Amino acid sequence: AGLVLIVCSLAFIAVFSYLAAAFGYPDVLDHEAAEVLPALLAGGASLRSVWFFYAALPVGFVYVGVASASWFGESGDELRSWAVGALVAAGVAMTLGLVRWPTIEWILALAWQAGPASTHVALEAIFDASNLYLGNFIGEFVGEVCLALWFFLVAGTFHRRGRSGWATVGFLAALLQFVAAFRNVISLVAPISELNNLSLPLWLIALGIAFFRHDEPSDSATASSRD
Repeated sequence: AGLVLIVCSLAFIAVFSYLAAAFGYPDVLDHEAAEVLPALLAGGASLRSVWFFYAALPVGFVYVGVASASWFGESGDELRSWAVGALVAAGVAMTLGLVRWPTIEWILALAWQAGPASTHVALEAIFDASNLYLGNFIGEFVGEVCLALWFFLVAGTFHRRGRSGWATVGFLAALLQFVAAFRNVISLVAPISELNNLSLPLWLIALGIAFFRHDEPSDSATASSRD
């Protein structure tokens, strides 16, 4: 779990930087279909491949959610189930949101280029709908709220183990992620969203290191802690 968090976070930084330079991401999300679809197609197979790779990165969350289940063992079966479910849901939602670019949006871009201008209104409606439902709602809002919940449960587990520093950072990361998830609803949180984009991979890398350094407590230590 720690290794996957670190590798996926570094890959996220690399892919995000590439898309920012080659596609104007994420600012391009605010543009109209008439600008975005031709730009997507102009990127060719290389840009499409990068989008597929980007969409695959959140699948790492699915693995981490399952692989880190034992880490929550001391907190009880119910909390462990919530933690696994939250991160698995986050990974699935984010992948669904991102994979629309090399699939649905790519097909729309091809149709936009090949079809007559009379079809552009319908294509733009499909483009807007996919962005709103798969992108803004499923991928960003649902995915990020579930990720924030996982951060909160991680922080709570750190707190129970007496690791107050990690717990504090975890609670802050959870709050930052939760607030950032509302950027498409409340424009005032846009600066918080930008801060979250910068801090998120750093927190995931740090958390991956923490997982590497984790030792399962012995029975006597667990009993002593309960006493």
